[in-house]
Amino acid sequence: MKKSLVLIVIILLLSSCEMLSMLSGFIYTYSDPDQRFEESMTMAYDDPDGMSLLGTAVDTTAAKYQFLVFSDIQGQTTDLLQLKEVLDEYRDSPTNDINNDGLFDLFLFDLGDSSEHGYLEEYTTYKNMMDATGVPWFQTLGNHDLYNDGWKQYRQVLGKTVFTFEVGTKGETGSMFLISLDTANSSLGMLQMDWLEETLKRESGLWDHIIVLTHSQFFADPILTVVQFTDTEEIYKLTYLFKTYGVDIFFAGHTHVWNYRTLNDVEYVTIPPLEKAFSEDAIVRVTVDGSNLSWEKIIIPDN
Repeated sequence: MKKSLVLIVIILLLSSCEMLSMLSGFIYTYSDPDQRFEESMTMAYDDPDGMSLLGTAVDTTAAKYQFLVFSDIQGQTTDLLQLKEVLDEYRDSPTNDINNDGLFDLFLFDLGDSSEHGYLEEYTTYKNMMDATGVPWFQTLGNHDLYNDGWKQYRQVLGKTVFTFEVGTKGETGSMFLISLDTANSSLGMLQMDWLEETLKRESGLWDHIIVLTHSQFFADPILTVVQFTDTEEIYKLTYLFKTYGVDIFFAGHTHVWNYRTLNDVEYVTIPPLEKAFSEDAIVRVTVDGSNLSWEKIIIPDN
């Protein structure tokens, strides 16, 4: 009886093209984290055609500014309607000051799964829509972005996935240092971990704020996915590094469920998706006001 049930489940899974794509992404990737890290370190965070991917700094002379963080677009249709709604309502009008405080979003950051299947056309549609905002934007790699050898396409269209960038001037009030990590396999790997430790050690104490952004999370409640950080030693090491070197916030996505907690004075924020409504859709707006760092969860209403 048990064998029959297992066989039925396997048949159902394999009869779904979507599930086949997911399984191929879980099992086969173009490269492991160490390989991708080495490739990422050879790339400039610039578009090879001189288009609008950003450099590694976002300039501001203001001590007060804000930016948006979102995750898991997983664009299953080419029009990316949910992303367009967010960009239209919250960002891309030059007169759109939604808080009536004279602040406009300085940049956008996407925590990964910008595609559903890792296809070239998905990345191209996504990039064109983000470019059209006219605002600096950054993204990192998610597990869906690896499906169907997706790293090849991602690398071609979107490029670097492990990088740092700066807001403001080092040593001044309101300055911020941001670190983007590749956790598409729910693991940093040895090379990226060493790089992160060296980077945090070098930059700690020189900036008013430090934020780490990536796709996979440490904590999920309830657990709805098997692909979160699976190596407890990596989690222990990362939480130790964040505490030791003064990271303020760790932003992640991936589980499609909101989660928030603090550990050793570090905030861990897991953001729900923009595309698949396993839970409420939401984005986060981060506000820096000098030495004060805060964020608000913005619910995306159902259409």
